[in-house]
Amino acid sequence: MGYISDRITWKRETETGKFLDGEIWIGQLDSSSFAAIASEHSDVLVTCYIDKEHLSSLARMDNKTEDEILNNILPDKPHIRSGDFGEILSRSVLQEWKDSPKFPTERWRNRSTKNDTVRGTDLVGYLCYGDKPNKDDLLVFCEVKTRENGGDKDVVKLAYDGVLNDNTTRLTNTLYLLQYALLRDGRVDEAKKLGRFSDPYEHPYRKRLIAFIVHEERNWTNGYLQVLPDNHHLPDEFLVVIIKFGDLAKWIDRIYDMVAKVYE
Repeated sequence: MGYISDRITWKRETETGKFLDGEIWIGQLDSSSFAAIASEHSDVLVTCYIDKEHLSSLARMDNKTEDEILNNILPDKPHIRSGDFGEILSRSVLQEWKDSPKFPTERWRNRSTKNDTVRGTDLVGYLCYGDKPNKDDLLVFCEVKTRENGGDKDVVKLAYDGVLNDNTTRLTNTLYLLQYALLRDGRVDEAKKLGRFSDPYEHPYRKRLIAFIVHEERNWTNGYLQVLPDNHHLPDEFLVVIIKFGDLAKWIDRIYDMVAKVYE
């Protein structure tokens, strides 16, 4: 059982008359779910920032506690925390959903400072079939927008336009930079698998594009979906995914507080 996806109440939205050649999914996570997922999600959050063995090694090397090391890694600016929370939660949901693609955790590990804004594609995932390039291999690009207070009528358009831009202008650079980061971290097998997607003309594969919105439940309206086109007209699978939270800002603060308490 997935620690997040199986606790989300999902509904496929088909009444807007938009995105008829894609899929729109709306999920709900209420406050009562917090206790069930908080421990596992705080654990995942730490792993996305730093490998736990590396955390222990750094603490020993610098004669500091793990809490002191984490304090220099975890962001403390609210808007950075909010964005990271949304991306890491989206990663966990997508890894448990549909065919369970794999998402390396490179972005949060490669900041120059703890409150640095990380640029580029938010989430890159993949599925590989067999030992050689396969037409059924899957590359996933996902753009995530998090709005803990809501009120942004353009949030769906921003996520949709973002993943389109990732697909059309950033694909090659994104894959090379991700391979470089994985090789630098000693993750050779993952880097090789991503290399299978470098030339879609010689080795065709499938793509899944996802515009993902993490939003405060009280301020969400399905009217935000009206910015979507009637059809996206792409040969790729295209999803718009919205997860609504009750008291999203409190969720974010409590998850980061839990991390701090574990490593005190």
